[in-house]
Order: sequence, then structure tokens, then C-alpha cells
Amino acid sequence: MDLSQGYPRSGREQIAGLMMIGRTLDKARASLAGTLGEYIYDCGMDRSVFDFLGTNAEEFSAAVQRAASDDDVAAFVRAKLAVKTEGAIEAWNNAFMAIEPDLSRSAYADAVAAVKRRAPQRTDITHWVDLIDVEEERPIPPPRTSAAAAG
Repeated sequence: MDLSQGYPRSGREQIAGLMMIGRTLDKARASLAGTLGEYIYDCGMDRSVFDFLGTNAEEFSAAVQRAASDDDVAAFVRAKLAVKTEGAIEAWNNAFMAIEPDLSRSAYADAVAAVKRRAPQRTDITHWVDLIDVEEERPIPPPRTSAAAAG
């Protein structure tokens, strides 16, 4: 995976039922290959995944290096998730999807500019995963609806 030439997967893509794993896996592969580009492996979002799994970047990288495919990494993730309940996994996924970064920080300037360029009318695009998807030229996410609004 050469992240100097393309994007990692969206954080919303799941492997073994967990958000962010595909993106973290892509960054781990690129890190191992020396083709990370401007991406950061073991960033705060990756560490939140590692913390939930009870692992770290070194152990995850070793699993990725041994893996012949995404399925092998999924087996590693499933083994780590074996001590978690379905409810805990769902809660973690929901919390991940709800992360709203401080958009005044310069780290998010490119994402904010991408939203202004690609979807200027969409002031609701404030969640990390949506911002990154817009910045990385994925389809504009549909507006989020709250349970209260749906009821």
C-alpha cells in the first residue's frame, strides 16, 4: 500500500466488526513498506483502536507483517475482541463515529477546506470520519439524523 499515491480506507469501513481497523491496517502496511506519505501510523485515532483491542502499534504491525491478507488481520482482531461483548463493540463503534474534533486546530484545516469546497452548504459535517471522507474525495456523507429527530 502506497499512501503517498492514494488514500487509506475510510475509518467507517469495518474489519471483524470494528470501525477504523481497515484504515489502521492500510497505514500499518504503508509504514512497513516505507510508503506512508503524509499519513501518521500510531496517531491518536489508531491508538484508540489499539487501546480498545488491548494491543499497541508494535504488536499490530507484527500481525500485519505476518498476515497474507485482510482475513489474517481480521483473525488477529477477532482474537483480541474475544474478551469484549457485542454491546461493548457496538458502543465503541458508535463513540468512534461520534468523534467531533476541534475544527479550529490547524491539523483539520485541509478537511475544513475540503468541506467548504465540495459541500459548502453542509455545516453538519463536523464528525472526524465524515471530515476525512470528504477530504479524501469519497462521496459526501448523507446528513446525520439524531434519534430525537427521527422519533
